[in-house]
Amino acid sequence: MKSNVLLYILILTSFCLTSYSLSGQVLLGVKGGNFIGLEIGAQLSGIRKEDFVSNNISPRVNIYIGKELNSVLSIQVGYEGFYFNTIANRDRRYYNYYNLKLQHLLFLPRTNSNKNSKNLIGFQIGGGLFDNKYYNRPSFVADVGLVGLIALQNKSKLIFRINSILGWDLYQSDEDMISAFTLGLKRNL
Repeated sequence: MKSNVLLYILILTSFCLTSYSLSGQVLLGVKGGNFIGLEIGAQLSGIRKEDFVSNNISPRVNIYIGKELNSVLSIQVGYEGFYFNTIANRDRRYYNYYNLKLQHLLFLPRTNSNKNSKNLIGFQIGGGLFDNKYYNRPSFVADVGLVGLIALQNKSKLIFRINSILGWDLYQSDEDMISAFTLGLKRNL
């Protein structure tokens, strides 16, 4: 699992950098904006069929700040938490996940009725420190997912995210995954 996660991150990173270089944008000298965001959603711990049960669903909260490096590339630092459930027992596994993510977004096709659309969709890659309070030890994890942004008024965007935290021994002594769907607001400062 560890080698698969690293390979997946390497492929996504190379795709991101290749798309970035092909777009003709230069990272240095691009003035990007700062942003903050808050998302709320649901998460599911597990990667096996038996993990997909309703008592395995728990809430997820994402809070982050970031910097837009250009019109399609941004970096963010954030916190995700609070707990997840497992099917092994009814205990809540409290955790703190501090992360650093790189997002590569693509403009969605514009229609004749909406020529000035700023709606975006893309992917994120990242990683961070996953501090499992149940085990009383932190571990480093990878984070991959899809992100969508819908432009609103006043520098705000509606954001939806489907992502997974991938790691080793997060809760069951082998490869583990915590997947989530969140919805929230992102605001440029």
